[in-house]
Amino acid sequence: MVIDRTLLESRRASLLELRQQSLATAQAESARATACEGALELIDYLLSIIESPTETPASQPDDASKTIPFPSPPRV
Repeated sequence: MVIDRTLLESRRASLLELRQQSLATAQAESARATACEGALELIDYLLSIIESPTETPASQPDDASKTIPFPSPPRV
């Protein structure tokens, strides 16, 4: 049996390229997942501010005019 060096080198180059594309895709997916996680945490944080009143019940504005204070969000 004869092993064709050119064919092996060609396959190797193809596999290296495929591996590089797979790594890039995995990194992009990971970055996307991290961004989504951060956005979800921010939304949860903002919702918790809206849902936990900081004023006394007698002076609370109605929900339509409620504003959100902007303290530092939690670090991700």
